[in-house]
Amino acid sequence: MSNTSIKITNLGKMYRLYKSPMDKIFDAFGLNFWRKNYYQEFWALKDLDLEIKKGERVGIVGRNGAGKSTLLKTIIGNVSPTEGQVKVNGRIQALMELGTGFHPEFTGRQNIHASLSYQGFSSEQIAQKEEEIVDFAELEEFIDQPLKTYSAGMYARLAFSAATAIEPDILIIDEVLGAGDAYFASKCVDKMKRLTSEAGATVLFVSHDMASVEMLCDKCIWIERGRKKMEGSASEVSKAYAQMIRQRTAQRIQAKNAMVSINETQSIRKLRENSLQLILRFVWVEGLPLEINSVELCCSGLKPIVVKVGEPQDNSYNYDGFVLIDNNFSQWGKPSQYNDGIYSRSIVAAYNRCSAVVFNLEGLSPTCDAEVSIKYINKGRSKARLEVYDGTVYRLLHEFELSSDSMQAQNAWMEWNGVIGVDLLESLIKSCGLIMSSQGNSITKGESKNDINFAKELINNEDDFGEIFQGNIVIKKVSFTNETGETSCLVKSFETFFVNIDYHVLQGPLEVEFVVCFHKMGMIALQAMSGLQEKGVLVVRGGQRSRCTLEIPHLPLGKGSYMVSVGIFPPLNYYSLDTEKMAYALHDRRYEIQVEQPENILIDLGMCRGQVRWLLNENALTNEGKK
Repeated sequence: MSNTSIKITNLGKMYRLYKSPMDKIFDAFGLNFWRKNYYQEFWALKDLDLEIKKGERVGIVGRNGAGKSTLLKTIIGNVSPTEGQVKVNGRIQALMELGTGFHPEFTGRQNIHASLSYQGFSSEQIAQKEEEIVDFAELEEFIDQPLKTYSAGMYARLAFSAATAIEPDILIIDEVLGAGDAYFASKCVDKMKRLTSEAGATVLFVSHDMASVEMLCDKCIWIERGRKKMEGSASEVSKAYAQMIRQRTAQRIQAKNAMVSINETQSIRKLRENSLQLILRFVWVEGLPLEINSVELCCSGLKPIVVKVGEPQDNSYNYDGFVLIDNNFSQWGKPSQYNDGIYSRSIVAAYNRCSAVVFNLEGLSPTCDAEVSIKYINKGRSKARLEVYDGTVYRLLHEFELSSDSMQAQNAWMEWNGVIGVDLLESLIKSCGLIMSSQGNSITKGESKNDINFAKELINNEDDFGEIFQGNIVIKKVSFTNETGETSCLVKSFETFFVNIDYHVLQGPLEVEFVVCFHKMGMIALQAMSGLQEKGVLVVRGGQRSRCTLEIPHLPLGKGSYMVSVGIFPPLNYYSLDTEKMAYALHDRRYEIQVEQPENILIDLGMCRGQVRWLLNENALTNEGKK
């Protein structure tokens, strides 16, 4: 007898995305046979191989849109694969979405009866299982109330209890338990462990909670863009996945914090509302269309973004870069795969169409040129133009043409490298209504009165995030560093952490003190004031440029995201609550940091991590000690 519970070979699932509802209807009746390009292909899964043994508890992780739910639906049989095979040995119970499988007008008890009856249980068997399900769900008097009155957590209790009461061969859970409370989630984990150890059931568990995955699963699979990116032990995969999430979080936070300067306050608001997009487009001229394999963009301060053209989900908007396929503007050929495993798409060969690639850029502050790298095949004297949008018009970036001395390069992969000038990037940013400084500083050497007045007008606005600027001292830059001197917005509890405040005194002398405040969920989690320590008030002179650093030797903050306020004040009156408006300069909750706890600790240790010391005594108290 086979020990394999699920075996997947070369699995691929492609969805057709239609331009209009009528195209979908015509296609259903086979009436679109004479038309071309009336839909685009979206590969949710591609080239996926997987084998799961009986009794294994397997976690499946990945970002939203990666293909996790599509994978589960193909295993269940709700979705037919476009290519490849899925073999399942055993009876499946699946908890995929809240609200499916039960009738909202029925009570919880009636839904239990209906669910078990649907699965072929007799009246006697239902009676035996009913009390077991009711006891495990712990819904008490709500078990006889209509399901429509249940909360999401109550529904999750009932659904899990009913699904696991019949001891399935394969149990599939897709995020449903996230709606329950911690107590019931712990019960579910214990129940699933018993199912695998006692009944030999196989569990597939999809969750974004890596702690739950590590507690329950022996094995883990990471899905990225419809493909298996990593497979291994739950601890190994969860660490790698968590590291990727941390890196992306750090890049997002660092990019956002890097934008902050006195000239950029309104820019941040607009960038949050309208993300900046850089568009490159290929325009066919003559000959055979170019085959494009990849387009890479490198900008100062941002991680390189690579669009792998033709690979699964290359047209997904959920990522930093994607190929654009729409009804009118941009078209691409269907994905092709070469013998060497390289994917590509051809640009469209039409005078009134182009093939575009879009990059979502967050936190771009142009201080130098951006670099572009394109891998392609030029077939038979292909001619095409590469253009970049500057916010108003498309500018020519490069012309592709197979010259006579490169005829041998036909049907061979080639690479072109070029630059997008900083002037074009600045033009794009300004066209989006963003005010960015190409020098990274708001007021540089030789500032004029107009510069200062402009800064006053921009910052001294009650609607601009509570910013304060009185014209005598300006915060030019705030950065966060760790004990090795590395700039980072991610830090671990109890590690040394530095907040660096670069400032410029426009008018002086002044007596000043510095304040840094960490906020979470509307509360002040930690506040540090230089005036509370000896010699914490500083006398600064006009024209002085300097840096003040706050050192936190053992960061006492728990895991989570914190907003950070930074201010420069005159000596504060600590007996008054109305001190904020006294600030010379204040950046109120403008910056963000992410605090992590040590990786080997899964239990949440709380928001505040004060240094404590336990005095442990193994000896029992004597009678005298008790008195």
